[in-house]
Amino acid sequence: MTHTIRGVAGNLSAKDLQRSASELEKGIKQQIPEKIDNLLETFEHFLTQVVESVKSFEYSGTEITEQVVEDVGDIKWAYSNPAALKDAIIRLEEESIPLWEIAKQRGFFDEISSFGLHVKAQGENYGLKPLEKFGDDLIAHVSCYDIENINLLLNSFPELVDKIKSLK
Repeated sequence: MTHTIRGVAGNLSAKDLQRSASELEKGIKQQIPEKIDNLLETFEHFLTQVVESVKSFEYSGTEITEQVVEDVGDIKWAYSNPAALKDAIIRLEEESIPLWEIAKQRGFFDEISSFGLHVKAQGENYGLKPLEKFGDDLIAHVSCYDIENINLLLNSFPELVDKIKSLK
């Protein structure tokens, strides 16, 4: 069972749980009872953390979609530096889209979170509030292991980029 949980934790990028499951698995194979008790306690701690994170965040997919569309609808009011818009679009196409493709294809939480941080920084650098919000929302969903809403946001990113490109 620890082997299975270790694999699932790896898929979720829950590194602490993955590491503790691996250590517990090794401890069980070594059959040292006093070591197993400590390893089991650590494993239970990290497993509980992941489960509580998943439970603590309830967000419906329709709310996310409506918020993103609503923000995109107001995008003309959301950017503060029209002169920098052209540069922002180039960086979205050359940097953000390739990062999005990798994050979406692989589905690793750490890569998705890094992509969210990248998008948020782009939004802050160019005064594009919908990009900032997208990045914040994506990071929040990753931290709660909210796969459904992560996928909704990732799937909406090309549309957000297209809306920004239409501002030229």
